[in-house]
Amino acid sequence: MSKRALLVLSALLVLVAAPAVAQSVRVKSAGAVLQPAPAAIKVAYEQLKPGTVLEVIETAGDWYRVRVVGTAREGYVRRAEVEPVAAPGSAPRPASGAQKPPAQPAGSPRPSAKAGPSAWQTWLGAGYISVSGIYQGGSSSFTDSFSFPQYAEQAHLSASYPAYNGAGVDGGGWFRIWKGFGVGVAASWFAKTGSIEVDASIPHPLYLERDRQIAGSSSSRREEIAAHLQAGWVITAGRRLVVTVGGGPSWFSVKQDVVTGVRWSESYPYDTATFAGADSAGSNESALGYNAGVDVGYYVTRNFGIGGLVRFSRARVSLASPSGASTIDAGGVQAGVGLRLRFPSGVPPAKPAGAGGQASQPSPPPLAPRPAAPAGGRPQPPPAPLPLTGMVTRAEVESFNDVWKTLRAQDYEPDASAVSTIRQKAGDVDVFIVIATWCSDTRRDLPRFFKIADQAGWPAERITMLAVDRTKMDPEGQTAKWNVTRVPTFIFLRGGREIGRVIEKPTTTLEQDIAQILSRQ
Repeated sequence: MSKRALLVLSALLVLVAAPAVAQSVRVKSAGAVLQPAPAAIKVAYEQLKPGTVLEVIETAGDWYRVRVVGTAREGYVRRAEVEPVAAPGSAPRPASGAQKPPAQPAGSPRPSAKAGPSAWQTWLGAGYISVSGIYQGGSSSFTDSFSFPQYAEQAHLSASYPAYNGAGVDGGGWFRIWKGFGVGVAASWFAKTGSIEVDASIPHPLYLERDRQIAGSSSSRREEIAAHLQAGWVITAGRRLVVTVGGGPSWFSVKQDVVTGVRWSESYPYDTATFAGADSAGSNESALGYNAGVDVGYYVTRNFGIGGLVRFSRARVSLASPSGASTIDAGGVQAGVGLRLRFPSGVPPAKPAGAGGQASQPSPPPLAPRPAAPAGGRPQPPPAPLPLTGMVTRAEVESFNDVWKTLRAQDYEPDASAVSTIRQKAGDVDVFIVIATWCSDTRRDLPRFFKIADQAGWPAERITMLAVDRTKMDPEGQTAKWNVTRVPTFIFLRGGREIGRVIEKPTTTLEQDIAQILSRQ
């Protein structure tokens, strides 16, 4: 494969992979919010009213990156919370008398539109590591000629080196920086032994200008080690196919066996000479070059997969030789297959959609059935309900069981000055609370926070809660992502950036700690 063909292939991949998302959508869910990032936790820029028209910028898995028509504000919204807005005249009307499709039964879930292999999307993974076996081709042959004194005359030698093509290994990693843009680093190793054709003209030991011609071959080894820096774009098709297109600078270290002399045998009357071998020495040089390539990975599980790569790299390297310097082409076309290991993004996957495309909310777990009374004894009390886990609402927490139904912080009166500060500062602040319904600290401080938020007029859509089990884990792995080890933990964010936490117990009072955090710039 030539350099021109590889560049054309890369350009075609970019053109094919560019997601066609020039469309508009309309908000259909009353609970839709515009978020700064595609996260399961609602950290909202603003509440979106049903009917709001949004312009789609790009597709990111279960999310759209959109621009609000009229305000030009950008953010992310769940695809399940919007519906397409058909362009005028784009939907043909059925012909007169044509039979309409049967109506969908009331209450039945709408079929989901699954993205097929051609639905290219921006990659949202954190990165991947690749290890591949490769074949390197595209090397070129070269010739080195020089002279040396012999029998009071000059002997001449010409060494013809072959094109070194063969097997090697490649390993590297790719890391996402912004959206689908990422940077990568790779290292490749290649070695090949070839046959050098040596031709020499040796002077006669007794007569001037009566050279004798000898020819033969000798083995020579080339070894190349290359480090490649890359920048480029990663796109996906479905959940399994990941395509990376990128390029950048390369550094090559080349070690080549170079012919430095020739040996021959001769006998009286010395009219002929016979080739006996060639002397060689290793020349080790380095140079800067460039690379461009495509990597395709197919993941059989969430993290593990197989993949292939095609990369063209090149550098001009000057080798030390008896002639002074021989310039060779290092690198070439590399093609290989191997293993891929990818890392999930720090952004957790969206929650599964329920009927009608709405994000399903976790329900309080049912109480265990009351056990039958033992013979001749009193009935046993029912076991305590399992704790709430996952994303929960205030109503679900306050109605969880008889204990939580009575927790309203009636005997707690927040400091008025601190509440006033919170009222002034909380307009652009989101709070993410990790709670545990079994935890005494949560039972004390969460009702107090509700009371503070009510008095300060904190918007309910800016408050998100996550309930954990007794191991302080949750189904979506949010505690690990947010590095939460104690409950309750109140995390405050402004513009999607964390500005402070209250962990387990307040330092002074809950409202004073919150007011101090919200006053930070």
